[in-house]
Amino acid sequence: MSSVGYGCIVPCTKLGRFFACVIALWGGFMMGLIVALITSVFLLDDKKKEVVVKLSEGKYAGKAVVAGLRYNVALKKYLRHLNGNNMDDDFAPPMK
Repeated sequence: MSSVGYGCIVPCTKLGRFFACVIALWGGFMMGLIVALITSVFLLDDKKKEVVVKLSEGKYAGKAVVAGLRYNVALKKYLRHLNGNNMDDDFAPPMK
């Protein structure tokens, strides 16, 4: 974060002023991100809050990540199958 302050110490070169502007903007962006994250937790319904609490405890975080990755891989395979791009035979149509 940055503040206006008294201006006793300021960058003198153009490059220094550029970096000071970038750092000030980055600080504002990070603060906004933190506020948005905290706000989003308050907007969740009870079931989703329970999931966030369990994930933050760390007991179920690994299982949730693995389940998410498995879902993502299966979804990609299924979409490839729907598009006719059968590189894997996992979703071959059943024989009649």
